[in-house]
Amino acid sequence: MRLAEVDGKALLRRHGLAVPRGVLLRAGEGPSDEAAGWPGFFLKAQLLEGGRGKRGLVRRLENLGEFRDARRLILAALDDADTPLLLEEAVPIAREIFVAVRIDGTRQRLELLLAPEGGDNVEQSAKLARIPIEVAAPATPATPGKIFPVIAKFFPRELAARLARYAARLPDIARQEDLQLLEINPLALTRDGDFVACDAKVIRDDSADFRHDPEDFSISRMLAERAMTALERAARD
Repeated sequence: MRLAEVDGKALLRRHGLAVPRGVLLRAGEGPSDEAAGWPGFFLKAQLLEGGRGKRGLVRRLENLGEFRDARRLILAALDDADTPLLLEEAVPIAREIFVAVRIDGTRQRLELLLAPEGGDNVEQSAKLARIPIEVAAPATPATPGKIFPVIAKFFPRELAARLARYAARLPDIARQEDLQLLEINPLALTRDGDFVACDAKVIRDDSADFRHDPEDFSISRMLAERAMTALERAARD
């Protein structure tokens, strides 16, 4: 099951990873008072597919006065007025980083990926660290030290040390949540020196669904249900 961004970030938040403040807006709903004090805004269509930025489904707002026009343009591109939208604060980014953990199907183990820049097609970059993680090997206090020498080739030493500690947490999250993919792109290094996950691509193994709360990730489940054809729905049932 692929998670919508809002659900993917909820998963990260419950494991203690920072994400931007955000409010989910359903059809007809406007910004809440909570958002008024944010330094800037993004409005993002919540879909179970990538490439939203290229399709105009993610829009930067300078102020909330631009909200109505941005929503109209997004919904017109989708031709679906019921698509939920995520209104999110704009994070002051000093640097964008790519980090992910995924299942390496060929070698049957987890693989940690890090790159010094985020963005599209980052996995084809020559500056991509690939670090194998044994399936049964839990994270220990020594784990960041094993990751550090690999990513220190691409990052300044102090940043590499902090990033190694951050990245060392991801394989355990993937195991606990039965994830096939946990990708943060970009992971923002803010001007204050904090790490904030500005986008999250998360895929959970459907075969492990019985181990988790069926009420979890209601937005993603609703979107998946709406996307199914009648034949797919009959086959599932």
